[in-house]
Amino acid sequence: MPKLENRFYCYVLFDWLGVPRYVGKGVNNRWLAHEKESDPSNQAKNEFIEQTWVMLGEVPKIKIHENLTDAEACLTEIALISAIGRQDKESGPLVNLTDGGDGTSGRPTSLLTRAIISKKARGRKITEETRAKLRVGRSGRRPFLGHTHTEETRARMRATRLGKPRPTLLGRKYSPEHRAKIGDAQRGRPRTVEARLNISRGLKGRTLSNEHRRKLKDTMWITNGVSNRRIRDNVEMPEGWRRGFITKRTQPRRLT
Repeated sequence: MPKLENRFYCYVLFDWLGVPRYVGKGVNNRWLAHEKESDPSNQAKNEFIEQTWVMLGEVPKIKIHENLTDAEACLTEIALISAIGRQDKESGPLVNLTDGGDGTSGRPTSLLTRAIISKKARGRKITEETRAKLRVGRSGRRPFLGHTHTEETRARMRATRLGKPRPTLLGRKYSPEHRAKIGDAQRGRPRTVEARLNISRGLKGRTLSNEHRRKLKDTMWITNGVSNRRIRDNVEMPEGWRRGFITKRTQPRRLT
């Protein structure tokens, strides 16, 4: 097992033609991070990754050296970039923006430094100008467009989830404002015949608890002439609504 300081590696990413396009160093799953999100500072790298995803469904990659110290990984990265050449210097196909050896990977952060960073970031508001820059940087980011996982990848994903509880919203409580937003978004939304049948099957044989029945007694149906909704008796009637319930009328048959 490699020592803790010998945990770095150097890797190369290739495009769909097998041309080396990016050299990097890192630890853990650093070499996989490029495919998960785009780099706002390196559009050339974003483009070749997306094009390779479209052509192959993945980005070919290889670890050149492993079990390196940070210093050894930096020297290896510099040597590889120098040997292959950078695209912006017209010396090769790499989309790296530096000659390598930079970055802060592996640098430990003390608890005091973390607390200071957390305190400065807490409550910080992002300006509209910064939001616009972030929006531009993220636009067109579609690294998984058309991607289909292989059976081997699916098996690994399945293995990582085995024995772990599935995420659930059971027991989660929403605020009245949140419920109103959900209701407004769903109200008037047309449902397909298949969806209606599924809802009907789910409601068949369903028994209501005494508490649920009591809550229903304290509510009433109201309508605005287009749709219906149920509100509590002690809630003020919304403007444009009245007490009642309308049903959807079927169109009369045409005589032929």
